[in-house]
Amino acid sequence: MIGTVVGNYEVVAQAGYGGMGVVYEARHTRLGSRAAIKAVLDDDATSEDSRRRLQKEAQLAASVTHPYVCRVFDVAEHDSQLYLVMEYVTGTTLSKRIRERSLSDDDKLRVTAELAEALSAIHDAELVHGDLKPSNVMVGDDGHIKVMDFGLARRAEITISREVERSQVSTQSDRPPGGTLPYMAPELMHGATPTAVSDLWALGVVAHEVWTGEHPFHGPTVASTTARVIGPEPTEASLHTSLAGHPWQRTLARCLRRESVERPQSARQLLQEVHHTAVPSQETRKTAPRVLAGVALAVLVVAAVAWVLLSGSGDDVGNVVAVIPTTSDGEARMLAMATSGYLANFEDAHVMPFDRIRPLLAQLGAGSRGDQTTFRQSLGAAAVIAVDLEGEGSPRVATFRIDDGDETVLTVQGASLFSLARQASIELSAHFGFGDASDDGAVFTEIESAIRDFGQAQEHRRNLRYRDALASLDDAIDADPDFLEARLLRARTHDAIGLAADARREVTELHDSLEAHGRSRDGRFGRFVTALYLYLTLSGEEAVVELESLCDADPSDLEACTVLLSALEARGLYEQSLERTDRLLERYPLDLRLRLDRITTLADLKRYADALADADRLEETGRLLSLHAMDGFLIEKRAYTTYRRGDYEEALALYEDARVAYERSGLALLAYGPLKSSGDARIQLWQLDRAREDLLEALPLVREAGDFHTEARILNSLGSVNLRLRRLDDALADYAASDEIAKRIDSFRYRYSANLNAASGYVKLGDLDRARRQIELTRGLLEQSDLDPSQPDVLLRESDLARGEGRLDDAIAILDLEEGFPRAPHELSRLQRLVALTLETGADASEVAARAIDAARAIDNPARLAYTLDLAAIAAARVGSAREGSERAAESRALLAANPHGPIHVMTREWASAELLAAEGRWADVVALSVTPPTPGRESFETWRVRIRALQQLGRFDEARERRDTLAASPWVTDYERSQLREEA
Repeated sequence: MIGTVVGNYEVVAQAGYGGMGVVYEARHTRLGSRAAIKAVLDDDATSEDSRRRLQKEAQLAASVTHPYVCRVFDVAEHDSQLYLVMEYVTGTTLSKRIRERSLSDDDKLRVTAELAEALSAIHDAELVHGDLKPSNVMVGDDGHIKVMDFGLARRAEITISREVERSQVSTQSDRPPGGTLPYMAPELMHGATPTAVSDLWALGVVAHEVWTGEHPFHGPTVASTTARVIGPEPTEASLHTSLAGHPWQRTLARCLRRESVERPQSARQLLQEVHHTAVPSQETRKTAPRVLAGVALAVLVVAAVAWVLLSGSGDDVGNVVAVIPTTSDGEARMLAMATSGYLANFEDAHVMPFDRIRPLLAQLGAGSRGDQTTFRQSLGAAAVIAVDLEGEGSPRVATFRIDDGDETVLTVQGASLFSLARQASIELSAHFGFGDASDDGAVFTEIESAIRDFGQAQEHRRNLRYRDALASLDDAIDADPDFLEARLLRARTHDAIGLAADARREVTELHDSLEAHGRSRDGRFGRFVTALYLYLTLSGEEAVVELESLCDADPSDLEACTVLLSALEARGLYEQSLERTDRLLERYPLDLRLRLDRITTLADLKRYADALADADRLEETGRLLSLHAMDGFLIEKRAYTTYRRGDYEEALALYEDARVAYERSGLALLAYGPLKSSGDARIQLWQLDRAREDLLEALPLVREAGDFHTEARILNSLGSVNLRLRRLDDALADYAASDEIAKRIDSFRYRYSANLNAASGYVKLGDLDRARRQIELTRGLLEQSDLDPSQPDVLLRESDLARGEGRLDDAIAILDLEEGFPRAPHELSRLQRLVALTLETGADASEVAARAIDAARAIDNPARLAYTLDLAAIAAARVGSAREGSERAAESRALLAANPHGPIHVMTREWASAELLAAEGRWADVVALSVTPPTPGRESFETWRVRIRALQQLGRFDEARERRDTLAASPWVTDYERSQLREEA
């Protein structure tokens, strides 16, 4: 396999074995990014079951994005063998670390907590892992874990219907329950289906091994171990003494209850139990163990660290000094934290931990110069040092005002916050007469780590690596749970990738905390939090009104005003957005690039560029984007404008140029945007196979970037391609996957599109009950969004459903609501359906066919015009106007010969040809026509009805009966269509 190219990845080495296959190290052939590729080891690796299982594994695993869960990017095929493309994880297996007994107590606590956090993410996605064990867990080089191998992952059957939405988590039974015997819960050994609760049994077993080095039911053989599972339950005391008194001890013992109802019912419940029972210890210790895990895990170690923040280091509080920021600006706060950490390294220094200062800062705000005495008295400190960070130039300048009864001012310069803090700590030590600095930098380690992780997250965001940014922010918040700037940036990152619910929750918590102390509109940080809170929690119009008020109160506040721009553009108010943006640019004309880099995200920049492009201000778009060397994005915007004007071939060329430009600029990951758009352009050109290739190439890239919004759009486009290719099962799976993502990111737009398109698929398959449920679900979504439920797309699907059920009068009545179809493309779809329905009733469809042709010519789409001309040819043939029908058909054939088209146009042309020959009584020629085998869709059904009628006219009754029975037995033929066939018999 070494050197083999699998999909877009070249295999460079064999990395090992996973639970269900060989694992290889690979690199993306164009991007150079590292990935792991797993080949399935299966007795029948090419079987349909194996393929379906691997496809399911990829889809399920890709839906879980969490720092402690290995991400799956794609499925690739080589020589009829399927492979999973996954995140590449370095480190060793947890089983090896257990065998080597190389885990400290801190490591064990971290691993236990991170396993629970990983399972919580899996269960929140309505999945069950099914095979959790130490060999399926990697301990990375950074000490954090990754849960691997979704080979046995299960979930509820993917059906986008109201019933599924209301149902509880259940699992498929497409194969028998699996797993590894020593880690299987008792109920699984009796044939029960894996659940979240059985996963928690496995967690209890793995945690027991982590803490004790042994399986809780250890026996000399696997059989004896399995037999002991149904024996006495382990007690809390059997867990390692290092957990004595810790909330984990009792909770992990509950995981090993023989009766599943006695265990925690989900990983999230387990985490909550630990949190609620975490009572701070009264014992005083010198230091606390550092437990670095996900943000939710910070609360899980309260029992181990909270008392340290309350009792400090045992020094006399009256002799300590405290360092506070003079403003609420994030950098001033970080400088105060860093200075505290460095100063504490000096001998005889008694520095108040910054954690002790935070509560008072929240109540009193930042320490202005006049407030230093108040702070000193409130803290009971001997001295307060107020930090003031000046300007944004290089070198940076900071002023330290010392209030210890007298007032002393120190000014230092440095290239970074760290150099400022180091220099200040030396001068402050000399001022207070402290001894030499200690070589041990442990006091500062967590603060420095938090700030550096925050900086890494900002860099990841600039490169649109949102998953990496979230991982860095989680680490920063682990080291400093009250790092407000990191929490705000994490909320903005969640919003950028579409996790609206997570963003709302985080911003609401920040806002409520600031509001409780009257600080929500104090300073730029408070106003920015409030602006995001308004944007994420209020309806569109209400948010705009509140944000305008906030922005008008301080028009120079670029952060808050940027949020207003997003709110305006979200409502389509581009002119107002441009006006506001121009006013901002007037304030910051000299250093726009610096301010954009520092304050706005790339997503903010793109939104402004979108507004300029939508207003045809492309020259200004170019000037703005050139500041960021974003040639690729500029070309992409030009391509989109070209696409909107209908020049799809030119748009394709530009999208390819954009992809190349992204690669040259070091933003190769952004190629998923042009690839997705190329797929959409190819759909318009009916280059369906090429469109599918582009979209499938974009999918792993967008998953690597963590852009859920675009992933949902790509899946929707894939569904559209497969629907046009008559790959209906694939199309419905794509729409289902898109809907799953849309539910997760709380996106009405993508849920609406996915469910509506699924309704079309079900109608074509003849599954009218499911089609009706999808339409009802779509109407429910419209009602929740306060939009008119009678949207044109919904009306068209309801008409198709009525026709499928044989309610032709209802189908026509729905389409007669002309006011429901205000846009030209919808009006054409309405008229095309009216032609077909009128033909089906036996009435003259010539007049409505002529109107449909006029509508088709107006939108300048050759493929749709050709389809309409064929319908008009059929209408003419039905009333005996063979000459007119032949002229219509000839024009259609000429259009199709000169322009790309799809299967539906071929079938409509076949239907028209059959009808024209039948109108002339040329029954033998009808039978001799070379036509597509029966496939889902009205056009194919009608063509074969004409052929059956021709056989009857020729007296070939047995052959006609055979054809009729075959057509009626097709699973996609509706009951109404079967009744038509019976009547014609």
